[in-house]
Amino acid sequence: MKTAMVVIVVLIVAAALTTPDTEAGTAIYYMPFFTTDTANPTYCWIANKSTGSATASIQIMTSNSSTAPTQIPLSTTLSLPAKRSKMVTFYSTTIIADSTILDISSEVGSSGVPVVYSADITFSSTGTLNCTMLGMSCFQGTTTPRRNLVGYTCYDGTYFTY
Repeated sequence: MKTAMVVIVVLIVAAALTTPDTEAGTAIYYMPFFTTDTANPTYCWIANKSTGSATASIQIMTSNSSTAPTQIPLSTTLSLPAKRSKMVTFYSTTIIADSTILDISSEVGSSGVPVVYSADITFSSTGTLNCTMLGMSCFQGTTTPRRNLVGYTCYDGTYFTY
């Protein structure tokens, strides 16, 4: 009897450790490399496959300028409706999505000298949202075709994805 109980407990614990967190309402993309150099804009296509709308807030985390980022989310959030895709462009000292233009010069400086910076993009939803439901692909530069940007990760509270 004790052996059967131990086996059941082990199976329950193993199932809990391997079951994905499908109720997570937040997914964070860690973006290690952007630049204010106008010859290297970054274009990110974001796809919300969930059934609920998501909002994105952006924080500039690090930069190589003399201006230290506040690491506080920018005042404007971006919306991403359910089952829709959206392109977000990181160009010079702006972030552009639809008609929304975020000025990040206060976070990265505006000296005219190209700056390299990193950002966190946090997607939140009142419904189910995780990295599997929120895909993103980024490309950089002004050449045709654009260069595929790699090195960013997504974390939804349970798993990191690349």
